[in-house]
Amino acid sequence: MRKVLVAFAALAAAAATAALLTTTPTGHAAARLQTQTRPNIVLIETDDQTAASIAYMPKTLALLGAQGVTFDNNFVTFSLCCPSRSTVLTGQYAHNHGVLGNAPPSGGYQVFKAKHYSNNLAVWLQHSGYYTALVGKFLNGYGKQTATDVPPGWSEWHGGVDLSFLGGSLSNNGQVQTFPATEAYYQTDNWSRIAQDVINRRAPSTQPFFLWLTPHVPHNGGPRDDDDPRGVGTTRPPARYKDRFA
Repeated sequence: MRKVLVAFAALAAAAATAALLTTTPTGHAAARLQTQTRPNIVLIETDDQTAASIAYMPKTLALLGAQGVTFDNNFVTFSLCCPSRSTVLTGQYAHNHGVLGNAPPSGGYQVFKAKHYSNNLAVWLQHSGYYTALVGKFLNGYGKQTATDVPPGWSEWHGGVDLSFLGGSLSNNGQVQTFPATEAYYQTDNWSRIAQDVINRRAPSTQPFFLWLTPHVPHNGGPRDDDDPRGVGTTRPPARYKDRFA
């Protein structure tokens, strides 16, 4: 049996779900996988999601939680984007890793780069033989001045530059790609397609892979939704979900 570890983590909330899924490859794929003993890891990390909202995601609970392990006693020690993401990458509390905000001088990508650029989860996994890939939002400030930067430890890099929910842009291994600002390129769908491509390409290999998929939802962002006349800055949902919960 081939094991694939899928973890779902919610930033800025004490909520996380993980599932250990197994599949049985056949034919040539099975032959290639016979020597792979370590699991493939897919970490799906949402942004600014509350623990309570997980209860209203039945498909997520069924596809990830019910098929594996749920972490009922998980905590976010610093409920802010960049410090929390830096904890994921270092395994340290914010007062130890030193990224204390979303922007310099206290935090942001620049501070992480100065302190942990070559010593973090991606580097460790790559050194241990994993193929590593990132799809989506990285650390606050990435891409503002360094859109061509591919941090050490990543075999494949699709880091968010413009995080607009319609279109936006990614740094694909250092080359910036801008997508049309249309529903066909709604950010979460677009990033999901890229992540699925990574999985489909890497799953048949005997080399284990680590994929960090980091959608920007349900964080606020643009372009502003029509139902946000006060400019609060809500998440813009795709058209197919418009007024679903009205």
